[in-house]
Amino acid sequence: MKHFLAFTLIPFCFFLFSANVQAASPTDTQSLAANTLLKKQTAKGRLPNTIGYVGKYYTNLRKAVPGERINGEGAIFYYSKIDATQYGFLQYHTASGSTKYFIADKEKTQLISKIYRGTLTDFQMQKLYGKAIYLTAYGQKIKLFKSGSFYVGYRSYSLNGIPYTSISVGTKKMMQLAALLNYYR
Repeated sequence: MKHFLAFTLIPFCFFLFSANVQAASPTDTQSLAANTLLKKQTAKGRLPNTIGYVGKYYTNLRKAVPGERINGEGAIFYYSKIDATQYGFLQYHTASGSTKYFIADKEKTQLISKIYRGTLTDFQMQKLYGKAIYLTAYGQKIKLFKSGSFYVGYRSYSLNGIPYTSISVGTKKMMQLAALLNYYR
């Protein structure tokens, strides 16, 4: 039953988040061509034009970025009202086996995700980060790139003829969940 909920509710939540993010005018980079700024930022657990970073405490993030908390299955997201950035926190604690529906003040950000205008290709990502790393999440093979101690995933798509790229950077555990939901394959 737990896997059924994970495979049905989580993609639906991400679909809802994606619809909100796309409507909230994504950052318009001239072209999201793979460049050294992206590589430097992701190695630090950041994304270009975002305020937070992976590892930032929820208390500090909430003070710096006005937004709202959104509960999902397996993760809780803090959605920025300024720039439509999503900050992810794990919801399920494997050590205690408990599920929580709040973010503790000393909880650290596990993932940052943002949609940019432009397209990235596998060739550009491989040129920037090297060979892709294939991991398994919930029985699915997913493709990520390693940047410093963090993992990077991306998905390029077109909406009404306008190209967009969703980029996420985070810890291995959180990126396995995000990669499955965002189809980083």
